[in-house]
Amino acid sequence: MGVATNSPPDHHVAGLYTQMLLKPLIDELSEGGAQDILRRCGETRTLEQLCDTSSWSSYDQFKALLREARCSLASLSKPGVTGLRSVLIGNTELVETAQAFGSPASLFTTESTENPFLPIRCYETTEMG
Repeated sequence: MGVATNSPPDHHVAGLYTQMLLKPLIDELSEGGAQDILRRCGETRTLEQLCDTSSWSSYDQFKALLREARCSLASLSKPGVTGLRSVLIGNTELVETAQAFGSPASLFTTESTENPFLPIRCYETTEMG
């Protein structure tokens, strides 16, 4: 797995991913709780800016958001809340998009080696059966 180098240094993670992280967090923690996460990780952009799918974050900015989101969710005492994973799994947009391809094989054959929403990642796919 290689690293794509054709994007600017701060264009590592597309706003789609920050939106997928923050929208469920706002629902779970409230807007104030999400603002607190931004404050703790030193984020200067607003929730609106971060939820804009045309925005970009550096790897370090996104990692800080993930780390603080995990800390906030871990402090909840609600039964059934199992942390960041449960918030992200609740997002069905990616699942529905993947299912629209009809099968895992057709999904992966349409993929290029680079992810336009996450240019720091490259993929290699091999069909096993």
